[in-house]
Amino acid sequence: MTLILTEVTQLGIAMAADSAVTTTSPITNNRSITRVLTGVQKLHYIQKINAGLACWGQGNVGSLPMDVWLHDFIVIRKSQYNSLEDFALLLERELRKVIPPLTEPTENDFLFGTTGFHLAGISECNGRHYPDFWHIHNGRSRRLEERGIEIDPYIINANHDIPPSLMASLPENALQLTRNGDIQIYAYLYDLLQVFFEAAQRDLDITFGKTRPLLSDRCEWLKFQIDLISNLYKFSDLLPSIGGDIATLWISTDGSHGQNIPNLKINVS
Repeated sequence: MTLILTEVTQLGIAMAADSAVTTTSPITNNRSITRVLTGVQKLHYIQKINAGLACWGQGNVGSLPMDVWLHDFIVIRKSQYNSLEDFALLLERELRKVIPPLTEPTENDFLFGTTGFHLAGISECNGRHYPDFWHIHNGRSRRLEERGIEIDPYIINANHDIPPSLMASLPENALQLTRNGDIQIYAYLYDLLQVFFEAAQRDLDITFGKTRPLLSDRCEWLKFQIDLISNLYKFSDLLPSIGGDIATLWISTDGSHGQNIPNLKINVS
């Protein structure tokens, strides 16, 4: 499983991702074993376009692990993209070749999809720089539906969920959070935490989560949330399918960035 979070504000973007992947392998007598592996790089920095890319869902593309496939895609296709839009549409085209359309999907497949990617960076709008967020995935896109844009949910689509023109129209304190992966428990806990935060501010005059506006601190806040869920999994009867090292990345509207992403080490013989 996976938990990846991307937060978009007027300041820029903050991203965080765990590094666990769940695998199921056949053994004997029609049995299988499910294991959780860690050390998978789900968050990548694309230096050429100063962007972040995080993946959720499917663990492989063909015979390659998803993180290896993405690493190769970023490097080998470098001459084929010069902007976030270039990269999003290129990724859409290539994924449609290797990920078949959904067939008789469940309602969850339509709502959330089975494979997806957060692509976030900075773009210009009316002479200013704003965050720019694409969500490349199959299944429905609620953000596009809210704007009256229809897509084919059976296939991979490069959905421009939060274009810079939209960010330019929002209040300065607006916060857009996109969360994907195994989000059921996270979403439930997140809603409960909001109630707690509001009560703490009202009754105790204590503010949580919004006291440090720096993007690096926003990354730490997202990392805390993933780490909290990871530890809850450890102390439950659930498979600890969210965990491992947590990678973070931030990109400011002034173009600066910071990252804490363990490098994917590929040996060449």
